[in-house]
Amino acid sequence: MAADLSSGSPAAAAPPPARHRQARQIVVGALLVLLVWRGCLAWFPWRADFGEDNYQQNLLRIETFHRQIHRGAPPAAVLAGTSVAGRLLPAFFADTPLAGLVNLGLDGAAPAFPLELLLRETQVPRTVFLETFLLHKDPATNETLIRESLDSPSGRLAAADRLFHTETRPTALLYSALKRGRDAAATGRPAPIQAPYRTNAPSNVALQRITHAIQQLQARGSTVVLVDIPVGKDWPPGPNLGEPTASLLMNSLKLPRLDCRAALQSQGIEPRFTDGVHLDAASAREVAQALARLTPPPRP
Repeated sequence: MAADLSSGSPAAAAPPPARHRQARQIVVGALLVLLVWRGCLAWFPWRADFGEDNYQQNLLRIETFHRQIHRGAPPAAVLAGTSVAGRLLPAFFADTPLAGLVNLGLDGAAPAFPLELLLRETQVPRTVFLETFLLHKDPATNETLIRESLDSPSGRLAAADRLFHTETRPTALLYSALKRGRDAAATGRPAPIQAPYRTNAPSNVALQRITHAIQQLQARGSTVVLVDIPVGKDWPPGPNLGEPTASLLMNSLKLPRLDCRAALQSQGIEPRFTDGVHLDAASAREVAQALARLTPPPRP
């Protein structure tokens, strides 16, 4: 009898444990949910405007640029910089000559970093607007995190299919819907009164890094334009923290410069700020429109 039980015949084989069946059911259910969600994304143009945190926000902006590159139609203009530039959403340029501009204002990164991301691509934009406020900034740890994410398996999946984009995550879509409503109802405050401060001279590393990135873009056909964007602790207009670096780049690389701060002041517009530094939504829209007005029309 014992020999018959251990013979290994199909009739004597023990049924799989219940937990194995449950695991298969969970996997199958998850795949079905993904397929349904992918079908919804194919029919509806849902896109998040905001990530739930700075890291997700950075990935969202980078993926937006990648999407246009992979379609074979690189954006004509990109706004590069830090979170200061990040407040100028692409939607704010919709009714201006800069419609289609992509924002690469990355939180917690030096302005040189988004330029280096542009150089990773096979095509570069015709115009790159570069925020001046933190031009002197040294490399930041956030940059390493973003690079590792872009080169990871999840980054390659995001590049391969929209299902894995940050902009189509249900949590990002919900957060964007809530944030749009909050921004529409919220109003920032006037710039706080600040004592005069000294501008920040760049380190050799920071200056060489930003210079090299700009030269590489110029060699590939991009026009790099410096842009002064209002910052709470840098209002009213005057020399900002990145001023020494901006002047050095203007002189050495012959870069044009557009001062959106002076443009608002000339119109009697007092920008408002959410945290004493960053523009609120209404003021960011005004700055975007000022940048569009200041930008010369493209050459034929």
